Amino acid sequence: MKLKQQILILIALLSSSGLQAQSEADSTFRLNRSRLYIIPTFSVSSRDAVNDQQLLRLVHDQYRLEWEIDMNVGYFVKDNFSVGAQISYSQNQEDISYTSDNNRVTERSFGQAMTFSPNIRNYFGSRVKVFNQTGIIFKIGEDITRVYNENDEDKTKSNYYEFGIGIQPGIAFFIDRVASVEASINLLGWNTKIEKSVKNNVEESRVVTNDVSFSINVLTLNLGIGIYLNELGQK
Repeated sequence: MKLKQQILILIALLSSSGLQAQSEADSTFRLNRSRLYIIPTFSVSSRDAVNDQQLLRLVHDQYRLEWEIDMNVGYFVKDNFSVGAQISYSQNQEDISYTSDNNRVTERSFGQAMTFSPNIRNYFGSRVKVFNQTGIIFKIGEDITRVYNENDEDKTKSNYYEFGIGIQPGIAFFIDRVASVEASINLLGWNTKIEKSVKNNVEESRVVTNDVSFSINVLTLNLGIGIYLNELGQK
């Protein structure tokens, strides 16, 4: 047998084994119709600063803490396509002391919010899958801010509602058939916020904000562990 024919046979065998391995991988990590997924995520960020010169003020002390926990669940209505919902709770607080117009000011704030977002997901790939999540966002929250200076004290309480649409692409690496490590980013969104505030229990205001954003920020990655259950009716 000539060397050229041997090389061609070897290439054919390698290609065949590669296709078989790819086929087995596709079968193992296929997201079939009737499967379920559960993806819990948690994020936290904080800032602690002393004598920080900012743009228009000198910050003497600052402590800020923000955290969020959410649960994303879904059901595959067909292969690699799911419908689901994401529920999240977030909280933030900040204590800051700074000098403004030669006056020392202290602010203390606290806020919390609840978000509900029905969504759809498309998946592409085998063991490493690229996905895109598109959701409708409903959010309700409240903030309380107290401002203390040398001569006065102000208290502002705000309640707000938000609704909009968000697009969240990401990537999922499957450790095995039922578990994955996932990362996604908030890429594109449209949002409307209606906020009502009361200052010192007297002054009332209402602000409506519309926002369209397109941004890529690797510091706001959403990281989570995905659990993909078997088809309903299967063990």
